[in-house]
Amino acid sequence: MDASPTARLLPMLASLQEGLGSAYERYAVGRFLETVVGDLGARSVAEWPANGVLGVPGLKSLPLALLGCEVTLLSPSEALLRGAETMWRAAGVEPKIVVGSPEDEGVAAPRTFDLVWSFCAFEHANDPNALARAMVRAARGRVLVFVQNAWMPGVHLHRLQHALDRRPWDHGRVGSMRAEFVAERLRAAGASIVAMGGCDLPPWPDINVRLPRRERPDARRTVSERPYGPRDPALSPTDAARILAGPAALSPTMRALVAWHGSVERALAPGVLRYIAHHPYVLAKTETA
Repeated sequence: MDASPTARLLPMLASLQEGLGSAYERYAVGRFLETVVGDLGARSVAEWPANGVLGVPGLKSLPLALLGCEVTLLSPSEALLRGAETMWRAAGVEPKIVVGSPEDEGVAAPRTFDLVWSFCAFEHANDPNALARAMVRAARGRVLVFVQNAWMPGVHLHRLQHALDRRPWDHGRVGSMRAEFVAERLRAAGASIVAMGGCDLPPWPDINVRLPRRERPDARRTVSERPYGPRDPALSPTDAARILAGPAALSPTMRALVAWHGSVERALAPGVLRYIAHHPYVLAKTETA
């Protein structure tokens, strides 16, 4: 059996009706998180907030719980967190949940977690400086922030599509979608930058192409509450839990994407991925680390 929980989860994650891009993203981000946690020796992790930019929210930290970490999920939405509980239990683990704002410095005790991290939530913050301060205060080790990549054409093509469709833009501030922007806020909050890089580089350009999805007859996608993210439809927690309980088979296409990740994405330098991957990241160290 593969030692990576992300690899073991992938057949189920790839069955969530999210498309190849999201399935690859879950794999790439999950493997990266496993590496960070392993290097740090982290035992306690907080996803701040538990969200996910698209697809089923609340699952990004699931591989870390299967790795043996004590994982806390924070969100202003109790409904989102209860849905995450349902899905995590189907996978055989239990998260801790905290209902509260990730921009509230008092929502958790200081220096509580070995790793505090967020995925594409920074650009949705009402006050990015408050979010940075709260994350740094809650961490006794590392802070990790992923954002979307404003250097990529997909963000701007998607903005154009929203304009043509006369839909309000709900994917966050483009000016926040750079590692440099995040690093400045984390430094101001008292952290020092350890690394900047990028993650999620599938073998196609970031041009916002929606590939066909094979819809499952036993599940349907609906719009649910998602603070710090767009209101795109996703499977309900109940339907997602049924899929996560398995079993599922990994398609030949996903096997090829796993091979691409191992031979191409993981071979590129973080400084290169910072500009060409779909999601730049900033890894910072708190003063108490």
